[in-house]
Amino acid sequence: MKRSLRKIFFRRLTLLTIFSALLLGILLVRAERTILLNDLANKGEAIARILAAVTLDAVMVHDYATVERYAADIVQDPTIIFLLIKRVDGEILASHGDGSRQDHVLSITHPVTIGKEIFGEVHIVFSTMRGFCWSGRSAPSCLMIWPTKVRPSPASWPRSPSMR
Repeated sequence: MKRSLRKIFFRRLTLLTIFSALLLGILLVRAERTILLNDLANKGEAIARILAAVTLDAVMVHDYATVERYAADIVQDPTIIFLLIKRVDGEILASHGDGSRQDHVLSITHPVTIGKEIFGEVHIVFSTMRGFCWSGRSAPSCLMIWPTKVRPSPASWPRSPSMR
């Protein structure tokens, strides 16, 4: 009898421990996801605000090639799936990426302004799927990290003639 009570106790304790660990793991993943989404929203706001500021000069002098170049450079970030810059009258100045995706996205819009006068807006759409594969496969069938660009080592950086 004593042995069976001990077995029952340890079996229940084991089940309780496993259930608690599983619940704690789920809560930690949800908390981490919330933190990552908040960080992505902050990053998006910062990018949109800075792009609106640097776009303002180009929009005022109608230098739309510069606006297009800014947009092309920013869209190189693998988390950005769509970027749109348009004038206040609705004319699209720059558009990059696929704006048709509606699931697992975070959309940020920021006006291009000087004082209270609005010249246009910057619209950026970020993917919130960290494990998204560019081939369209689901996350379990691909690497769970974003592809990163290989950065050159400092030894391979170009040097000025005075540094050689």
